[in-house]
Amino acid sequence: MSSSSQDSEMKLDQQQQVSSHEEAEHSEEISGHLKKTRFQPSFEETKHACYKIFHCKNIKYDVRSFSILDKLNKNKGVFGFICKRDGPLGGSLYVVNVGGKSLYDENSANAQDMRELIFCTPKLRYAYNKDFTDFVDTFEHEERISSYYLSEKWNGTNILLFKYHDAEGNEFISGKTKGMPTLTDSNFGNFLTCTLNALHLQDFIGKYEDLCLRDELIKMHSDPKNPNYMPHMDEFLNNKDIQAMSLEICGNTLPHLVKYDFALDLKPLFFVHKSGKIRPCLKVRGMEEFGPMPYTPFESHKSCIRLCRMLQKDSLERNENYRKKHNLKHKYEYEHFEVEGHVLYLLDDHGFVVSRNSIYKVKPRDVEEVHWEQFDEMKKGQVRDAVLKMKQRGLSLSNEEALRKELDCGDKEWSKFSREILAFIQKEFGNESTEDHNAKKTTRSKKSRDKKQAVILEQEAPVTAASKEVVIDVATEVIASSTNVNSPTTNEKQKRNHQSRNKNKVLYVKKE
Repeated sequence: MSSSSQDSEMKLDQQQQVSSHEEAEHSEEISGHLKKTRFQPSFEETKHACYKIFHCKNIKYDVRSFSILDKLNKNKGVFGFICKRDGPLGGSLYVVNVGGKSLYDENSANAQDMRELIFCTPKLRYAYNKDFTDFVDTFEHEERISSYYLSEKWNGTNILLFKYHDAEGNEFISGKTKGMPTLTDSNFGNFLTCTLNALHLQDFIGKYEDLCLRDELIKMHSDPKNPNYMPHMDEFLNNKDIQAMSLEICGNTLPHLVKYDFALDLKPLFFVHKSGKIRPCLKVRGMEEFGPMPYTPFESHKSCIRLCRMLQKDSLERNENYRKKHNLKHKYEYEHFEVEGHVLYLLDDHGFVVSRNSIYKVKPRDVEEVHWEQFDEMKKGQVRDAVLKMKQRGLSLSNEEALRKELDCGDKEWSKFSREILAFIQKEFGNESTEDHNAKKTTRSKKSRDKKQAVILEQEAPVTAASKEVVIDVATEVIASSTNVNSPTTNEKQKRNHQSRNKNKVLYVKKE
Protein backbone atom coordinates (compact mmCIF):
# COMPACT_ATOMS: atom_id res chain seq x y z
CA MET A 1 0.00 0.00 0.00
CA SER A 2 1.36 3.45 -0.90
CA SER A 3 2.17 6.08 1.73
CA SER A 4 -0.50 8.43 0.37
CA SER A 5 -3.22 5.78 0.58
CA GLN A 6 -2.14 4.93 4.14
CA ASP A 7 -2.36 8.59 5.10
CA SER A 8 -5.75 8.84 3.45
CA GLU A 9 -7.11 5.89 5.40
CA MET A 10 -5.61 7.13 8.67
CA LYS A 11 -7.15 10.52 8.01
CA LEU A 12 -10.59 9.04 7.53
CA ASP A 13 -10.12 6.85 10.57
CA GLN A 14 -9.17 9.81 12.73
CA GLN A 15 -11.94 12.07 11.51
CA GLN A 16 -14.62 9.77 12.89
CA GLN A 17 -13.07 9.73 16.39
CA VAL A 18 -15.32 12.17 18.24
CA SER A 19 -16.98 12.07 21.59
CA SER A 20 -20.34 10.69 20.53
CA HIS A 21 -21.55 10.84 24.12
CA GLU A 22 -21.03 14.60 24.23
CA GLU A 23 -22.49 15.31 20.81
CA ALA A 24 -25.56 13.15 21.32
CA GLU A 25 -26.26 14.84 24.62
CA HIS A 26 -25.89 18.36 23.24
CA SER A 27 -27.88 17.78 20.06
CA GLU A 28 -30.71 16.17 22.01
CA GLU A 29 -30.80 18.79 24.71
CA ILE A 30 -30.80 22.04 22.76
CA SER A 31 -31.27 21.06 19.15
CA GLY A 32 -34.16 23.51 18.84
CA HIS A 33 -31.86 26.46 19.47
CA LEU A 34 -28.84 25.43 17.41
CA LYS A 35 -27.88 24.66 13.89
CA LYS A 36 -25.23 22.15 12.89
CA THR A 37 -22.03 23.16 11.12
CA ARG A 38 -19.59 20.53 9.91
CA PHE A 39 -16.18 20.98 11.52
CA GLN A 40 -13.49 18.32 11.13
CA PRO A 41 -9.82 18.32 12.16
CA SER A 42 -7.20 18.07 9.47
CA PHE A 43 -5.04 14.98 9.49
CA GLU A 44 -1.91 17.09 10.01
CA GLU A 45 -3.45 18.76 13.05
CA THR A 46 -4.43 15.37 14.45
CA LYS A 47 -0.87 14.09 14.02
CA HIS A 48 0.46 17.28 15.60
CA ALA A 49 -1.79 16.81 18.66
CA CYS A 50 -0.85 13.15 19.05
CA TYR A 51 2.90 13.23 18.47
CA LYS A 52 4.01 16.76 19.30
CA ILE A 53 1.57 17.86 22.02
CA PHE A 54 0.59 14.69 23.90
CA HIS A 55 3.79 12.77 23.02
CA CYS A 56 1.77 9.66 22.20
CA LYS A 57 2.54 6.90 19.71
CA ASN A 58 -0.80 5.65 18.42
CA ILE A 59 -2.83 8.21 16.51
CA LYS A 60 -5.85 5.90 16.42
CA TYR A 61 -6.21 5.10 20.12
CA ASP A 62 -4.22 7.67 22.13
CA VAL A 63 -6.01 10.83 20.99
CA ARG A 64 -9.65 11.71 20.37
CA SER A 65 -11.16 14.82 18.88
CA PHE A 66 -14.03 16.52 20.69
CA SER A 67 -16.68 19.02 19.71
CA ILE A 68 -18.64 20.47 22.62
CA LEU A 69 -20.84 23.30 23.77
CA ASP A 70 -19.37 24.86 26.90
CA LYS A 71 -22.35 25.25 29.21
CA LEU A 72 -20.22 27.29 31.61
CA ASN A 73 -19.72 29.92 28.89
CA LYS A 74 -23.06 30.58 27.20
CA ASN A 75 -22.90 27.35 25.18
CA LYS A 76 -19.79 28.50 23.34
CA GLY A 77 -18.53 25.98 20.81
CA VAL A 78 -15.12 24.52 21.65
CA PHE A 79 -13.19 22.09 19.48
CA GLY A 80 -9.98 20.21 20.13
CA PHE A 81 -8.36 16.96 21.19
CA ILE A 82 -8.18 14.97 24.43
CA CYS A 83 -5.36 12.60 25.39
CA LYS A 84 -6.73 9.13 26.16
CA ARG A 85 -3.41 7.49 27.01
CA ASP A 86 -2.57 6.76 30.65
CA GLY A 87 0.36 8.81 31.88
CA PRO A 88 1.32 12.34 32.95
CA LEU A 89 -0.82 13.91 30.19
CA GLY A 90 -3.79 11.54 30.32
CA GLY A 91 -7.03 13.52 30.12
CA SER A 92 -5.28 16.72 29.00
CA LEU A 93 -6.88 18.89 26.32
CA TYR A 94 -5.56 20.64 23.23
CA VAL A 95 -7.96 23.44 22.27
CA VAL A 96 -7.72 24.47 18.59
CA ASN A 97 -10.98 26.28 17.86
CA VAL A 98 -13.25 28.47 20.00
CA GLY A 99 -16.56 29.94 18.91
CA GLY A 100 -16.11 28.69 15.36
CA LYS A 101 -12.77 30.49 14.90
CA SER A 102 -9.51 28.62 14.49
CA LEU A 103 -6.72 29.51 16.92
CA TYR A 104 -4.07 29.02 14.25
CA ASP A 105 -3.97 29.77 10.53
CA GLU A 106 -1.36 27.43 9.08
CA ASN A 107 -1.57 29.18 5.71
CA SER A 108 -0.49 32.54 7.12
CA ALA A 109 3.22 33.13 7.60
CA ASN A 110 2.67 35.74 10.32
CA ALA A 111 -0.16 33.98 12.15
CA GLN A 112 0.19 33.59 15.91
CA ASP A 113 -0.36 30.08 17.20
CA MET A 114 -2.96 30.48 19.97
CA ARG A 115 -3.81 26.80 20.35
CA GLU A 116 -3.62 25.77 24.00
CA LEU A 117 -2.54 22.65 25.85
CA ILE A 118 -4.62 22.31 29.02
CA PHE A 119 -2.79 20.11 31.53
CA CYS A 120 -5.09 17.70 33.36
CA THR A 121 -4.90 16.28 36.88
CA PRO A 122 -2.32 13.46 36.78
CA LYS A 123 -3.04 10.05 38.25
CA LEU A 124 -1.54 9.61 41.71
CA ARG A 125 1.11 6.96 42.21
CA TYR A 126 1.88 4.47 44.97
CA ALA A 127 4.98 4.90 47.12
CA TYR A 128 4.61 1.41 48.61
CA ASN A 129 4.07 -2.14 47.41
CA LYS A 130 0.76 -4.01 47.29
CA ASP A 131 1.35 -5.79 50.59
CA PHE A 132 1.96 -2.52 52.48
CA THR A 133 5.26 -3.97 53.70
CA ASP A 134 7.73 -1.71 51.96
CA PHE A 135 8.08 1.80 50.55
CA VAL A 136 10.35 2.79 47.68
CA ASP A 137 14.03 3.09 48.61
CA THR A 138 14.40 6.40 46.79
CA PHE A 139 11.93 8.69 45.08
CA GLU A 140 12.02 9.57 41.41
CA HIS A 141 14.07 12.79 40.93
CA GLU A 142 15.35 12.38 44.50
CA GLU A 143 18.21 14.80 43.87
CA ARG A 144 15.79 17.65 43.08
CA ILE A 145 13.61 17.34 46.21
CA SER A 146 13.89 20.34 48.53
CA SER A 147 10.82 19.80 50.73
CA TYR A 148 7.79 17.57 51.10
CA TYR A 149 4.18 18.23 51.99
CA LEU A 150 1.37 15.92 53.11
CA SER A 151 -2.29 16.90 52.84
CA GLU A 152 -5.55 15.14 53.59
CA LYS A 153 -6.89 13.08 50.69
CA TRP A 154 -10.46 14.06 49.94
CA ASN A 155 -12.77 11.25 48.83
CA GLY A 156 -14.85 12.45 45.90
CA THR A 157 -14.55 13.26 42.20
CA ASN A 158 -11.81 15.38 40.68
CA ILE A 159 -12.90 18.60 38.98
CA LEU A 160 -10.45 20.70 36.98
CA LEU A 161 -11.29 24.38 36.50
CA PHE A 162 -9.20 25.73 33.63
CA LYS A 163 -8.70 28.86 31.54
CA TYR A 164 -8.82 28.99 27.75
CA HIS A 165 -8.89 31.81 25.20
CA ASP A 166 -10.53 32.59 21.87
CA ALA A 167 -8.86 34.00 18.75
CA GLU A 168 -9.27 37.57 20.07
CA GLY A 169 -7.53 36.70 23.34
CA ASN A 170 -10.67 36.77 25.51
CA GLU A 171 -10.33 34.53 28.55
CA PHE A 172 -12.90 31.96 29.63
CA ILE A 173 -13.03 29.55 32.56
CA SER A 174 -14.53 26.09 32.24
CA GLY A 175 -14.42 22.75 34.01
CA LYS A 176 -13.91 19.05 33.28
CA THR A 177 -13.64 15.65 34.89
CA LYS A 178 -10.55 13.51 34.33
CA GLY A 179 -11.60 11.64 31.21
CA MET A 180 -14.00 14.09 29.57
CA PRO A 181 -13.49 17.49 27.91
CA THR A 182 -16.29 19.17 29.85
CA LEU A 183 -18.67 18.85 32.79
CA THR A 184 -21.92 16.97 32.19
CA ASP A 185 -24.82 15.42 34.05
CA SER A 186 -25.27 11.71 33.37
CA ASN A 187 -26.25 8.42 34.98
CA PHE A 188 -22.77 8.28 36.51
CA GLY A 189 -22.95 11.62 38.27
CA ASN A 190 -24.47 15.08 37.97
CA PHE A 191 -21.07 16.73 37.95
CA LEU A 192 -22.19 19.90 36.17
CA THR A 193 -25.10 20.52 38.54
CA CYS A 194 -23.08 19.60 41.64
CA THR A 195 -20.18 21.86 40.64
CA LEU A 196 -22.50 24.83 40.12
CA ASN A 197 -24.11 24.12 43.49
CA ALA A 198 -20.71 23.93 45.19
CA LEU A 199 -19.71 27.23 43.55
CA HIS A 200 -22.96 28.81 44.81
CA LEU A 201 -24.13 29.36 41.23
CA GLN A 202 -27.20 27.14 41.41
CA ASP A 203 -29.39 29.90 39.90
CA PHE A 204 -27.73 29.21 36.53
CA ILE A 205 -28.60 25.51 36.40
CA GLY A 206 -30.56 25.03 33.18
CA LYS A 207 -29.90 28.65 32.15
CA TYR A 208 -26.52 28.12 30.53
CA GLU A 209 -27.09 30.71 27.81
CA ASP A 210 -26.80 33.34 30.59
CA LEU A 211 -23.76 31.90 32.37
CA CYS A 212 -20.20 33.16 31.97
CA LEU A 213 -18.33 31.35 34.75
CA ARG A 214 -15.31 33.67 34.84
CA ASP A 215 -17.45 36.79 35.32
CA GLU A 216 -19.49 35.19 38.10
CA LEU A 217 -16.40 33.93 39.95
CA ILE A 218 -14.74 37.35 39.75
CA LYS A 219 -17.84 38.98 41.23
CA MET A 220 -17.90 36.49 44.09
CA HIS A 221 -14.19 36.51 44.94
CA SER A 222 -13.30 40.18 44.50
CA ASP A 223 -14.40 40.83 48.09
CA PRO A 224 -12.78 38.77 50.89
CA LYS A 225 -15.81 39.58 53.06
CA ASN A 226 -18.11 37.64 50.75
CA PRO A 227 -19.32 34.56 52.69
CA ASN A 228 -18.49 32.38 49.65
CA TYR A 229 -15.00 33.82 49.17
CA MET A 230 -12.18 31.29 48.63
CA PRO A 231 -8.59 32.60 48.81
CA HIS A 232 -7.33 29.86 46.48
CA MET A 233 -10.01 30.73 43.90
CA ASP A 234 -8.94 34.38 44.16
CA GLU A 235 -5.35 33.38 43.38
CA PHE A 236 -6.48 31.21 40.47
CA LEU A 237 -8.47 34.09 38.96
CA ASN A 238 -5.80 36.76 39.31
CA ASN A 239 -2.50 34.94 38.74
CA LYS A 240 -1.94 35.04 34.97
CA ASP A 241 0.62 32.23 35.15
CA ILE A 242 -1.90 29.79 36.64
CA GLN A 243 -3.72 27.86 33.94
CA ALA A 244 -5.89 25.56 36.06
CA MET A 245 -6.88 24.56 39.56
CA SER A 246 -7.55 20.96 40.54
CA LEU A 247 -10.31 20.43 43.10
CA GLU A 248 -12.19 17.54 44.67
CA ILE A 249 -15.96 17.75 44.85
CA CYS A 250 -17.19 15.77 47.84
CA GLY A 251 -19.75 15.66 50.62
CA ASN A 252 -22.75 13.69 51.80
CA THR A 253 -24.84 14.54 48.73
CA LEU A 254 -22.20 12.68 46.65
CA PRO A 255 -21.73 9.51 48.73
CA HIS A 256 -18.33 7.84 48.55
CA LEU A 257 -16.30 5.74 50.96
CA VAL A 258 -15.85 8.53 53.52
CA LYS A 259 -18.69 9.99 55.56
CA TYR A 260 -18.27 13.78 55.75
CA ASP A 261 -19.94 16.27 58.05
CA PHE A 262 -20.83 18.65 55.20
CA ALA A 263 -23.28 18.34 52.32
CA LEU A 264 -21.21 19.47 49.33
CA ASP A 265 -17.97 21.35 48.82
CA LEU A 266 -15.14 21.92 46.34
CA LYS A 267 -11.82 21.32 48.07
CA PRO A 268 -8.75 22.93 46.40
CA LEU A 269 -5.92 20.47 45.72
CA PHE A 270 -3.29 22.22 43.63
CA PHE A 271 -2.61 24.84 40.96
CA VAL A 272 -1.40 23.94 37.47
CA HIS A 273 0.79 26.58 35.85
CA LYS A 274 1.04 27.21 32.11
CA SER A 275 4.30 25.24 32.00
CA GLY A 276 2.47 22.22 33.41
CA LYS A 277 4.16 22.56 36.80
CA ILE A 278 2.06 21.74 39.84
CA ARG A 279 1.97 23.67 43.13
CA PRO A 280 -0.13 22.34 46.04
CA CYS A 281 -2.78 24.52 47.66
CA LEU A 282 -1.71 25.10 51.26
CA LYS A 283 -3.86 25.87 54.29
CA VAL A 284 -7.16 24.72 52.84
CA ARG A 285 -10.00 25.26 55.30
CA GLY A 286 -10.84 22.13 57.27
CA MET A 287 -7.95 20.11 55.83
CA GLU A 288 -5.34 18.18 57.80
CA GLU A 289 -1.84 18.96 56.52
CA PHE A 290 1.83 18.52 57.41
CA GLY A 291 4.57 20.78 56.09
CA PRO A 292 6.10 21.73 53.80
CA MET A 293 9.06 20.23 55.65
CA PRO A 294 12.73 20.47 54.57
CA TYR A 295 14.10 17.51 52.65
CA THR A 296 17.76 16.68 52.11
CA PRO A 297 18.12 14.30 49.13
CA PHE A 298 19.07 10.74 50.11
CA GLU A 299 19.12 11.73 53.82
CA SER A 300 15.54 12.76 54.63
CA HIS A 301 13.94 9.81 52.87
CA LYS A 302 13.63 7.70 56.04
CA SER A 303 11.99 10.46 58.07
CA CYS A 304 9.51 11.13 55.24
CA ILE A 305 8.59 7.44 55.02
CA ARG A 306 8.33 7.21 58.80
CA LEU A 307 5.71 9.98 58.79
CA CYS A 308 3.82 8.27 55.95
CA ARG A 309 3.69 4.99 57.89
CA MET A 310 2.53 6.80 61.01
CA LEU A 311 -0.29 8.48 59.07
CA GLN A 312 -1.33 5.15 57.53
CA LYS A 313 -1.55 3.58 60.98
CA ASP A 314 -3.43 6.56 62.40
CA SER A 315 -5.92 6.56 59.50
CA LEU A 316 -6.56 2.83 59.95
CA GLU A 317 -7.25 3.29 63.66
CA ARG A 318 -9.61 6.19 62.98
CA ASN A 319 -11.55 4.13 60.44
CA GLU A 320 -11.77 1.11 62.74
CA ASN A 321 -13.01 3.28 65.61
CA TYR A 322 -15.54 4.92 63.30
CA ARG A 323 -16.95 1.56 62.20
CA LYS A 324 -17.05 0.31 65.78
CA LYS A 325 -18.87 3.44 66.93
CA HIS A 326 -21.49 3.16 64.18
CA ASN A 327 -21.76 -0.65 64.28
CA LEU A 328 -20.52 -1.07 60.70
CA LYS A 329 -18.75 -4.04 59.16
CA HIS A 330 -15.31 -3.74 57.59
CA LYS A 331 -16.47 -3.40 53.99
CA TYR A 332 -15.35 -1.50 50.93
CA GLU A 333 -18.65 0.35 50.99
CA TYR A 334 -20.01 3.88 50.93
CA GLU A 335 -19.70 5.87 54.16
CA HIS A 336 -17.86 3.10 56.02
CA PHE A 337 -14.71 5.20 56.55
CA GLU A 338 -13.76 8.37 58.37
CA VAL A 339 -10.69 9.20 56.26
CA GLU A 340 -9.28 8.02 52.93
CA GLY A 341 -5.66 8.84 53.69
CA HIS A 342 -3.20 11.51 52.63
CA VAL A 343 -1.37 12.81 49.57
CA LEU A 344 2.41 13.25 49.47
CA TYR A 345 3.86 16.07 47.34
CA LEU A 346 7.62 16.12 46.67
CA LEU A 347 8.62 19.75 46.04
CA ASP A 348 11.58 21.55 44.49
CA ASP A 349 13.19 24.70 45.89
CA HIS A 350 10.48 26.87 44.28
CA GLY A 351 7.58 25.00 45.87
CA PHE A 352 6.58 23.11 42.70
CA VAL A 353 6.21 19.35 42.48
CA VAL A 354 9.49 18.01 41.07
CA SER A 355 7.61 16.25 38.26
CA ARG A 356 4.02 15.44 37.35
CA ASN A 357 4.79 11.88 38.52
CA SER A 358 5.87 13.00 41.99
CA ILE A 359 2.50 13.01 43.75
CA TYR A 360 1.79 9.89 45.81
CA LYS A 361 -1.28 8.54 47.60
CA VAL A 362 -0.75 7.33 51.14
CA LYS A 363 -3.81 5.27 52.09
CA PRO A 364 -4.45 2.97 55.05
CA ARG A 365 -4.72 -0.75 54.52
CA ASP A 366 -8.50 -0.92 54.91
CA VAL A 367 -9.07 1.60 52.09
CA GLU A 368 -6.50 0.25 49.66
CA GLU A 369 -7.27 -3.41 50.17
CA VAL A 370 -5.44 -5.32 47.47
CA HIS A 371 -5.38 -8.96 48.60
CA TRP A 372 -7.87 -10.80 46.35
CA GLU A 373 -8.24 -13.83 48.62
CA GLN A 374 -11.91 -14.25 47.72
CA PHE A 375 -14.39 -12.37 45.59
CA ASP A 376 -16.50 -11.14 48.49
CA GLU A 377 -18.65 -8.06 49.09
CA MET A 378 -15.56 -5.93 49.68
CA LYS A 379 -14.16 -6.86 46.27
CA LYS A 380 -17.52 -6.25 44.63
CA GLY A 381 -17.45 -2.77 46.12
CA GLN A 382 -14.00 -2.20 44.61
CA VAL A 383 -15.25 -3.32 41.20
CA ARG A 384 -18.25 -0.99 41.42
CA ASP A 385 -15.93 1.89 42.28
CA ALA A 386 -13.55 1.01 39.44
CA VAL A 387 -16.39 0.84 36.90
CA LEU A 388 -17.69 4.24 38.03
CA LYS A 389 -14.23 5.79 37.64
CA MET A 390 -13.81 4.24 34.18
CA LYS A 391 -17.13 5.66 33.02
CA GLN A 392 -16.24 9.08 34.42
CA ARG A 393 -13.02 8.98 32.40
CA GLY A 394 -14.80 7.94 29.25
CA LEU A 395 -13.24 4.45 29.19
CA SER A 396 -15.06 1.45 27.77
CA LEU A 397 -16.02 -1.26 30.25
CA SER A 398 -14.80 -3.80 27.69
CA ASN A 399 -11.27 -2.36 28.07
CA GLU A 400 -9.73 -5.19 30.09
CA GLU A 401 -6.35 -3.48 30.49
CA ALA A 402 -7.92 -0.30 31.89
CA LEU A 403 -10.11 -2.32 34.25
CA ARG A 404 -7.13 -4.24 35.59
CA LYS A 405 -5.17 -1.03 36.10
CA GLU A 406 -8.06 0.54 37.97
CA LEU A 407 -8.35 -2.54 40.20
CA ASP A 408 -4.56 -2.87 40.49
CA CYS A 409 -5.09 -6.54 39.73
CA GLY A 410 -2.00 -8.68 38.97
CA ASP A 411 -1.74 -11.60 36.54
CA LYS A 412 -2.32 -14.27 39.19
CA GLU A 413 -5.28 -12.44 40.69
CA TRP A 414 -6.80 -11.73 37.29
CA SER A 415 -6.46 -15.33 36.10
CA LYS A 416 -8.19 -16.50 39.28
CA PHE A 417 -11.00 -13.98 39.52
CA SER A 418 -11.47 -12.49 36.04
CA ARG A 419 -14.56 -14.60 35.28
CA GLU A 420 -16.24 -13.58 38.52
CA ILE A 421 -15.31 -9.92 38.00
CA LEU A 422 -16.61 -9.80 34.43
CA ALA A 423 -19.75 -11.74 35.34
CA PHE A 424 -20.41 -9.34 38.20
CA ILE A 425 -19.95 -6.31 35.89
CA GLN A 426 -22.33 -7.88 33.38
CA LYS A 427 -24.91 -8.42 36.12
CA GLU A 428 -24.56 -4.96 37.68
CA PHE A 429 -23.97 -2.87 34.54
CA GLY A 430 -25.38 -5.16 31.87
CA ASN A 431 -26.28 -2.66 29.15
CA GLU A 432 -23.27 -0.42 29.75
CA SER A 433 -20.76 -3.28 29.84
CA THR A 434 -21.86 -4.73 26.51
CA GLU A 435 -22.58 -1.44 24.77
CA ASP A 436 -19.17 -0.96 23.18
CA HIS A 437 -18.77 -4.65 22.34
CA ASN A 438 -22.15 -4.73 20.65
CA ALA A 439 -21.45 -1.48 18.83
CA LYS A 440 -18.55 -3.13 17.01
CA LYS A 441 -20.95 -5.77 15.66
CA THR A 442 -23.71 -3.33 14.69
CA THR A 443 -22.78 -3.03 11.02
CA ARG A 444 -22.37 -6.77 10.47
CA SER A 445 -25.52 -7.57 12.45
CA LYS A 446 -27.57 -5.05 10.49
CA LYS A 447 -26.39 -6.49 7.18
CA SER A 448 -27.17 -10.00 8.41
CA ARG A 449 -30.66 -8.98 9.53
CA ASP A 450 -31.33 -7.24 6.22
CA LYS A 451 -30.34 -10.37 4.31
CA LYS A 452 -32.54 -12.58 6.50
CA GLN A 453 -35.48 -10.21 6.10
CA ALA A 454 -35.00 -10.21 2.35
CA VAL A 455 -35.00 -14.01 2.30
CA ILE A 456 -38.16 -14.12 4.42
CA LEU A 457 -39.94 -11.65 2.15
CA GLU A 458 -38.96 -13.68 -0.90
CA GLN A 459 -40.18 -16.85 0.77
CA GLU A 460 -43.49 -15.29 1.79
CA ALA A 461 -44.23 -13.70 -1.62
CA PRO A 462 -46.72 -15.71 -3.73
CA VAL A 463 -45.03 -17.43 -6.65
CA THR A 464 -46.67 -17.08 -10.04
CA ALA A 465 -45.57 -17.89 -13.56
CA ALA A 466 -45.05 -14.19 -14.25
CA SER A 467 -42.99 -13.68 -11.14
CA LYS A 468 -40.83 -16.69 -12.02
CA GLU A 469 -39.97 -15.09 -15.36
CA VAL A 470 -39.09 -11.79 -13.67
CA VAL A 471 -36.85 -13.53 -11.14
CA ILE A 472 -35.06 -15.47 -13.88
CA ASP A 473 -34.56 -12.30 -15.94
CA VAL A 474 -33.17 -10.37 -12.94
CA ALA A 475 -30.89 -13.24 -11.92
CA THR A 476 -29.54 -13.48 -15.47
CA GLU A 477 -28.87 -9.73 -15.52
CA VAL A 478 -27.07 -9.80 -12.16
CA ILE A 479 -24.88 -12.73 -13.17
CA ALA A 480 -23.98 -11.03 -16.42
CA SER A 481 -23.13 -7.71 -14.76
CA SER A 482 -21.06 -9.37 -12.04
CA THR A 483 -18.73 -10.86 -14.63
CA ASN A 484 -17.95 -7.40 -16.06
CA VAL A 485 -17.68 -5.27 -12.91
CA ASN A 486 -14.84 -5.65 -10.42
CA SER A 487 -15.91 -5.94 -6.78
CA PRO A 488 -14.82 -3.06 -4.53
CA THR A 489 -11.45 -3.46 -2.87
CA THR A 490 -11.06 -3.66 0.89
CA ASN A 491 -9.70 -0.11 0.94
CA GLU A 492 -12.69 1.20 -0.98
CA LYS A 493 -15.08 -0.53 1.45
CA GLN A 494 -13.26 0.98 4.42
CA LYS A 495 -13.29 4.37 2.77
CA ARG A 496 -17.05 4.21 2.23
CA ASN A 497 -17.63 3.16 5.83
CA HIS A 498 -15.49 5.99 7.16
CA GLN A 499 -17.22 8.51 4.89
CA SER A 500 -20.57 7.29 6.16
CA ARG A 501 -19.51 7.68 9.78
CA ASN A 502 -18.06 11.13 9.11
CA LYS A 503 -21.54 12.44 8.29
CA ASN A 504 -22.30 12.45 12.00
CA LYS A 505 -19.32 14.61 13.04
CA VAL A 506 -20.36 18.22 13.62
CA LEU A 507 -19.67 21.23 15.78
CA TYR A 508 -22.74 22.95 17.16
CA VAL A 509 -22.97 26.74 17.06
CA LYS A 510 -25.69 29.20 17.94
CA LYS A 511 -28.07 30.47 15.31
CA GLU A 512 -27.44 34.08 14.49
